[in-house]
Amino acid sequence: HTRLQGDWSSDVCSSDLSSIKNEVNENVTLDIIQYDQLSNYSIKSMGSSDTDFTDFTADESEKSNLKKHLLSQLKYQQLNEKNTKILEDLIDHLNSQGFLKNYDKIRVNLAIKHKVKERKINDNLKILQTFEPDGVGARTLKECLLIQIDNHPFDHESLKDIITKIIKNHLNHLENNQFEKIAISLGIEESGVEAIAQFIKENLDR
Repeated sequence: HTRLQGDWSSDVCSSDLSSIKNEVNENVTLDIIQYDQLSNYSIKSMGSSDTDFTDFTADESEKSNLKKHLLSQLKYQQLNEKNTKILEDLIDHLNSQGFLKNYDKIRVNLAIKHKVKERKINDNLKILQTFEPDGVGARTLKECLLIQIDNHPFDHESLKDIITKIIKNHLNHLENNQFEKIAISLGIEESGVEAIAQFIKENLDR
């Protein structure tokens, strides 16, 4: 996915990240926001492949590559013929970045085409969103990031929870480097928010 707009802050200096460790005793939330964790996390990409999701964002030829990759995964799903056809159509509607734009219209049209209720299309979308690369089938940037976070094997559930809250409730603040507002809202140190912002910038496809 394309990178978030806005001039994100430069690399968080090691002293700022180290200070997070010193603040642990004052705020238990910060126990999980440490340099060694944030710098070593990596979002799953393509299973055994080293290809990153951003490799599929260039142009229509890349869209074709993405489609082939997703269809190859679909073969291993134990689905009936109708669900398989619905998923094939959903894959066809992905743009070159793996997003489903205008999903409400797509859902209505596919429900009519396959003679099913719209919730059946939603159910199959959820299946598509479990495919690799993480974030595929998202309808918005926020959903794309949340899918990736949900699939990431965090060592600490608390870190996953706080990043999820930031993406859900403060994505605009994050894009505009308004770390103080996020810190006040969540009751954590601003340096912790900066570290999380850096993690998202370096590890999540957007």
